[in-house]
This record gives sequence, C-alpha cells and structure tokens, in this order.
Amino acid sequence: MLAEAGIDPSKISVDLLGSCRAYTSLPNLPGGEATMLLDIGAVHTGAAFLLGGTVVYLRSFSWGGDTVTRAIMDEEGCGFIEAEALKISSAGSGGPIGEVISGAILRLETELLRTINTAASSLGGVPLKNIILTGGTSLQHGLKDDISRKLNLELLNLEPFSGVNTKKSPEDPAIAGTVLGLDVSEIVPEKVRIDFRRGEFAFGGTWKKIRRRVFTTIGLAVVLMAVLAMGLFWRIEMEEKTSEDLARKIRLIVRRTFPNQPVPVPGTELKAMKDGVEQARNELKYYQDMISVSSLDILREISAVIPEDIKVQVVVLDIDEKRVIFRGRTNKYRPADLIKNALAKSDYFIGDQIKETRDTKTLKKGGKLVTVEFEYKIPLSKNADHSKQEE
Repeated sequence: MLAEAGIDPSKISVDLLGSCRAYTSLPNLPGGEATMLLDIGAVHTGAAFLLGGTVVYLRSFSWGGDTVTRAIMDEEGCGFIEAEALKISSAGSGGPIGEVISGAILRLETELLRTINTAASSLGGVPLKNIILTGGTSLQHGLKDDISRKLNLELLNLEPFSGVNTKKSPEDPAIAGTVLGLDVSEIVPEKVRIDFRRGEFAFGGTWKKIRRRVFTTIGLAVVLMAVLAMGLFWRIEMEEKTSEDLARKIRLIVRRTFPNQPVPVPGTELKAMKDGVEQARNELKYYQDMISVSSLDILREISAVIPEDIKVQVVVLDIDEKRVIFRGRTNKYRPADLIKNALAKSDYFIGDQIKETRDTKTLKKGGKLVTVEFEYKIPLSKNADHSKQEE
C-alpha cells in the first residue's frame, strides 16, 4: 500500500512504541515501579505497561476524542465542527453537555479497568502505581486528573524533552513525545575515525637498505591478491551453486505449497512464489473480511447501545456474517421502537434497512397490556470492522 502511494520507508513502527521509547529513556521514570503509559488519540487509545524501563504489555482499543464528539453530536443533533466546539467549551463546566462528556469518559474508564486486570499477570505481581497520559485527547480539561483519581494511580507529569539539548521545546510535549521516541530509536553512534600523521610512515634510509623490504612487500601483496582472487572465484562458484540449490528448493516449495499452479520455468521461481503468496493473501483477506467482526463484538455493541432504563427480555439472537435476528419482549410498544432507533444509530448496522420480520405480538391480562413481543432483522454494515480496533 505504501509502495502504491510512492512511499519507500526505511523503517515502519507504531506511535505507541515511539511514546514508550521517549518515556523509558527518562532518568526520572520510577524504574522499580509499574507504570501505565496511556496514549489517547482521536480514534484509538493505546496502553503500555512499563516495568524497569521495559515494555511488558501492550494493548490498543477503540476509544478517542472523536468518541466524545460523536456522543455530543447524537445528543445535540449538530455537526462535527459544532460538537468539537461544544466539547472544548463545556469541559469541566457541568450541564447537559458535561454529562454527555462524563458518560463517554466512563466507557474509557471501564475499558482501562479491563486492560489493567489483563496486564496484571505480565507485571509479575508488581502492583500498578503510576500513570502517564499523552496524546492529543489527553489535553482535554480535567481528563488526566479524573482518570488518575478514578483508577487510584499517581499521575506522573514527565517532560519527554527534558534530556534533549534544544533551544526551543514544543508547545505540547505530550503530543510531540511520540515523534521524539521514534527519532531516538533511529539514532546510532557515529563511527570513530583514526587519522595517521605522515611522519609516522617516514623512513630516512637509502635505496639499498629498503630495496629488500620493498620487494618483500610487493611479493606479499601479489601473493595476497592471488589468494584474494582465488577466494573470490571460489566464493562466486559457491554462490552459483547455492543459487541453483535455492532455486531447486523454491521450485519444490512452490509445487508443494501451490499444487494448482504449473511448475515454474527455471529463472521464474521467485515470481511464481510471489504470485502464489499474493493469491493466498487475497484468499486470506477474503476470509478475514468475513470474520472481521465477531459475534461477541456484535453482542457487546447491542448491549451498549440499548438504553439501560429499557427492560427487555431477549428471546432469540441469531447472528451470521450478514445480519442479526433479534427477537425480544417488553411491557410496552415504545421501548420496542426505542430499541430499533438505538440500533439504527450504531456503526455496526445499516440503520435504514432494519425491518420487522414478523407482526408484533401482544399479551393482555385483565384487559391490560403486559407483554409486547417484537422481532427485527438487522443487516450488518460493511464498515463495522472500521469501528472495531484489534485488541
């Protein structure tokens, strides 16, 4: 993909590892204590657990500043730019928008508690004590103090540029620390050059005194060049033999790995293997696309979007790669409509194609409505895998 865009990188890494490199190199990072480095971006959040200056556990999940913005958009019915302005102006001020922001942050705190429990085994029994927050969303007013307080962790305000000799520090060191870490990983020590003085090789004798030495040196040089030439020819011959053996092994691997392909012509073994690997990759991508969102993810999404104050009994939940059949029971008609509207707003489903697959059934006792049974066919969105981050 990078080659198609005209980019030829010498090295590829991820931003979370850059932040880890920047902070683990700081001398004032508590070495004997477990620290969680939290990098909160616009879409994703990365959590790295540091112990003794080493990264012992990494995890990334889907939550970022855009999550808060989307919650405000849903609440106010406004556009992205207006929601961003409300997020900045209403941070820490309370009110309806403040409650929406708090609700979105609560989802982050829940995910962090799950991450801490998962990483406990990697810390080897050392209790988690500190937290470092970085990334653009970490600059949200009050977010650092709120998270450190809820998780009962000590907030470390470390300066990633403290050990860098620079005339001007960046305005937001927490954001630029990722770039610093990636740059530091590319710095290598400069090779030492040794310059000899001309006088060290001066000789003050006559030709007769040095003639034997000169001829001896020339003879040794000729012998050395002959040996090097013989070694070079031997190396070339060995390389040719190795290349022939490698080509033979590649042909064998291609025949065994891709039995449906014709036997490659000598000289085209690598191209045949590349074509086979490309075909296998396309087939793998096809199957990955089919299972990119698991049933557990869909079940979690349904549980998350249905309002908590709605009481619903799930009768049938049938999930495949294209749709979800959801049959449930409530005590009124309105909760069934609210559930349908909530599912329609999710990125996992095609909201305008949710249909009732059967007529609504009701049960009355003593002339009073006590049960409303409904069933929806919910098509899965092709963009559902973009809403899910690998954990």
